[in-house]
Parts: sequence; C-alpha cells; structure tokens
Amino acid sequence: MNVTDKINALLTDVDNERTKQGLTLEELAKKSGVSKEALKQWRKGVATPLLYSMILLCDGLGLEIKVIKNHESNV
Repeated sequence: MNVTDKINALLTDVDNERTKQGLTLEELAKKSGVSKEALKQWRKGVATPLLYSMILLCDGLGLEIKVIKNHESNV
C-alpha cells in the first residue's frame, strides 16, 4: 500500500464515521474547522489533506489517529 492509498483509506474511514454519526459534510466542516470545499476536494481526489487537517477531522468526529505508519484503514 503506497502513501496515496493509505491517505485514501484514512479518508474513507473518516467518511464512514461521518455517515455513521449522521453528519453532513457541512456539519463535519463546522465541527472540525476544515472547509466544506476542502472536504469535497479530498473526497474527489483532487487534493490531498495535510496531517494537521486529518487531525482536525478526527477531532471533529471524536476519533483518534492511532496508527500512521503501516496504516491498514484503522483510525
């Protein structure tokens, strides 16, 4: 799994958790401090989030990034 695949897996985990919590993209944007436009670009694969932004997203969802190296889609 390359770096891009790992980032995409983490974004998938975040999106699944957002859906599980019943949040819209706009609600997640407000809770996390990440713009709705950035969320859309990441989902489309147009842009790649910085680690800081990923931490904000996870904080907004009440999640913790436990594994960075050797990520196997496990937020």
